[in-house]
Amino acid sequence: MRVALGSASGLGEVARVVAVADRVGVPVDPVEVADAAAGRARGGDADVVAALEVCPDAMRGAIVDGVLRGLGEAGEETRRSALTDPVCDVLYGELEPLRAVPLVALAVLGSVGRRHRERRVAVTGLMLGLRVFPTDLDPVLREVWAVPPSPGECLELMEDHVGRFREHPALAVLPSRAFTRLAVPEGERLTGADALRLAERVRALLPDGTAARDADVVRACAALARAGTPEDAARALGAIAFTAGASRRLRDEAFAGAARRLARRDPGFRAEVLATASERVRTRLAERWAAGPPDRAGRVELLEVVLRLRGHGVADAALDAWARAAVGRRFAGRRLEHRFSGDPGLRAALRDLMDGR
Repeated sequence: MRVALGSASGLGEVARVVAVADRVGVPVDPVEVADAAAGRARGGDADVVAALEVCPDAMRGAIVDGVLRGLGEAGEETRRSALTDPVCDVLYGELEPLRAVPLVALAVLGSVGRRHRERRVAVTGLMLGLRVFPTDLDPVLREVWAVPPSPGECLELMEDHVGRFREHPALAVLPSRAFTRLAVPEGERLTGADALRLAERVRALLPDGTAARDADVVRACAALARAGTPEDAARALGAIAFTAGASRRLRDEAFAGAARRLARRDPGFRAEVLATASERVRTRLAERWAAGPPDRAGRVELLEVVLRLRGHGVADAALDAWARAAVGRRFAGRRLEHRFSGDPGLRAALRDLMDGR
């Protein structure tokens, strides 16, 4: 039997020799089977899928053990070419022996995690348990998490492995990437319960670094959504726009969403927000609003915001320029005077604007 196994041309033939021996009742030593499988795998033949289709169940473990040992002893290029996705799927079902060969396990887990997003959290936990260098692990983690995590995935990883986040940059960036995924486009999903729950856990478990600053931006978005006073809204806007150390794209998308959310409030509230905000927040918010009121009703409301802002003794160059262009047409100005006829203060501010004051 040893001679027959040793002369087998490939892993599939090793399995067929074992199958024939099983059918005719010839005893087979599992150690010899494993050695034969290891030799074929070491040379790059690791088609364990085909081998296990013909191998008797009693020798399945010997084939798998041999393949794993041979791949562990093979060169990196040979191992990479042998570990096709179908082979990795089979070996993923053999976790106990797989863990004993860390470099093979890392490649197998990486393949499964890249292709099966629903397994990424479990696969990451398994990879973190391997005895491999961070320089080997981090590139695989980045590939597995090429698509940003959901808040739920990120929370699960943090609860189980938060101590490893500081060791692995590929993990440390995941909360920020989850927030940014929610933020695009224009921050609408940043006020959801999932985003806020993740932000609170990041602040509790990872209080330093970019992820924590990004969590502050998300919390500010929630504060803006529930703001009952213009002062609260202005304060939240400042945190969204200018939290030091937060991701630029997150801040930009969050601010765009905040500006759109505030545009739904009444003109009096909006004007008070502008009057209360710092100059740089006011300038940025005014630029967003002046860039595109979507319809006539929105444009008239924004004009009222400008007039009320002037009533607070505050002017913004971008909004004033937009408003002058809006009222510069003769008949447009007359229609607007009629609209604001019931409010002397607004009419006076409109006249000043029309007269260039």
